[in-house]
Amino acid sequence: IIKEFCVIGLISEELRTLKNMKFNRSLLIAGPEKSGKSILINAICTETGSLKIELTLKNVSENYPELSKINQLVKNIITFAKQCQPVVIEVDLADVPFYKNIPNDLKVYKPSLMQNLLIKLVKSLSKSDRIIVIGKARSPWLTTKTKLVCI
Repeated sequence: IIKEFCVIGLISEELRTLKNMKFNRSLLIAGPEKSGKSILINAICTETGSLKIELTLKNVSENYPELSKINQLVKNIITFAKQCQPVVIEVDLADVPFYKNIPNDLKVYKPSLMQNLLIKLVKSLSKSDRIIVIGKARSPWLTTKTKLVCI
């Protein structure tokens, strides 16, 4: 499944331009802490020779505290990623911004900023881009599923 969803699409530029082939722009890997999610993403990067960009709630909220700065971050990531394809964008705790009830200890990281970032990132990717956003999740069952599906 990983080979079909990630590896082939990142390796083959020609396949991405075919109309009858569909590759995912995003993927969510769920599992408990220390279950190998990062190792799996590193394996995808190694197999495809992809550059990895890591995003976390803490880094985004500390360095880009406003929506206008998030918009600039999206533009910067997309511009850079398109020049350095193939690229894997790893998002830690990607499920948190979509929780029904966000825990108080995570509210300080402004998860709504990460939600906006993720939605804009995925929507900015075209079919021919060899870029995939891979989110790592611990508790996807706590999310508002309609919001999570929209990306």
